[in-house]
Amino acid sequence: MNSIPIGTTPTMEECVMVDPKTNYLPAMKEEANRFRAMLLDRFSLFHLVRYKVRSNPHDFGNYIDIEIEYDDSCEKSTDQAFFIERNLPDTWEDKKTFPEIEACLLFEKAVNTLNLQEQF
Repeated sequence: MNSIPIGTTPTMEECVMVDPKTNYLPAMKEEANRFRAMLLDRFSLFHLVRYKVRSNPHDFGNYIDIEIEYDDSCEKSTDQAFFIERNLPDTWEDKKTFPEIEACLLFEKAVNTLNLQEQF
């Protein structure tokens, strides 16, 4: 397994900052969970990756990050992870979809299902 860190917000959005003078961690966790849910919705057919919310140490306190986990021994898993990284949403309102990619993934899933049924 390998992973790609992607932050806790869409690429053009502000994020909660580490601040030892405030209780920032609950807001940072909420932000990360919101972004993770957005990714799960946006890339719902990408079944060969996972989104892990991780806590990491920092000089001024822990920070939260989301990582795309993928199996680097599986070419399709690696392709999915890097496609997601290249197509992260820019804003919270970004609703871009990928119908051509989704169609390919649905077709692949259907073929795999048919192949499994033929084996039994």
